[in-house]
Amino acid sequence: MDKFYVISNNGKSGSRKLAQYVRDYLVTRGCRCKLDSGVYAEAADDHEWFRYTNPQAIPDDTQAILVIGGDGTMLQAARDLRYKGIPMMGINRGTLGYLAEVDSDNVEYALDCLMDDQYTVEERMLLYGEVKKTDGTLVTSDHALNDIVLSRSSGLDVNDFNIYVDGVLLNKYVADGIIIATPTGSTAYNLSAGGPIVDPKAFSILLTPISPHSLNKRSIVLDANSQIIVEVVKRTDKRFIPVQLCYDGNGAGLMEAGDRILIHKAAERARILKIKHISFLETVRRKMSER
Repeated sequence: MDKFYVISNNGKSGSRKLAQYVRDYLVTRGCRCKLDSGVYAEAADDHEWFRYTNPQAIPDDTQAILVIGGDGTMLQAARDLRYKGIPMMGINRGTLGYLAEVDSDNVEYALDCLMDDQYTVEERMLLYGEVKKTDGTLVTSDHALNDIVLSRSSGLDVNDFNIYVDGVLLNKYVADGIIIATPTGSTAYNLSAGGPIVDPKAFSILLTPISPHSLNKRSIVLDANSQIIVEVVKRTDKRFIPVQLCYDGNGAGLMEAGDRILIHKAAERARILKIKHISFLETVRRKMSER
């Protein structure tokens, strides 16, 4: 490949300088490489159809998008560019870097592999969620590569949730919140909450309660084609605190009692470029030992 687009997170130290270096490295080797304006160059409130990276600015014949920052930058890029279908490679300037697996000191090797077509592309599933009122009014909708999380918005009160899968009541949880994650997101908040680690190439949906008030409330791995509804419930014996809704860590507002969010596999997929012949389990072992 020889047509690239670079996204950099200017909030990460050294990211912009590295982005310029990557561009110059590729251009001097005969490639076309365009550099974006930086993911914090525009306020997200200035537009509705993307958060940080304008898909319209990326040439249609782009063969690879290089994302410089951390996993958070990769998550935002995957959501903004989900309709483009262009594979992405993350160059890590963050901390753990499960998605942005290329370290800055190995960037030349990684770029050489891309130019020599020595790479593979992994397909990753995304989630789509839409919140509706009891009368069916749509409140909000969005996509997530890692997870969709419902959590308490303030105080220490727990919340009540009814979980339906394919129209059937699965369980009732009293918990701090609920995580609905993809296999890619299994090593994120899901892992911290005690959920299972799943190979990110798998297609399944993980349901993990956050600090459930029970000794036997475990995570559940569901079929990728499941239709999941999480209903926020108000008990008569306690005051109700609205529930915070987040897509990949981005706040999407509060859910009131009776609100429901329908979550299912998105039609689009994220495409992740891999140049390392390292198994996912080896990556997990290395990342865990670094913490």
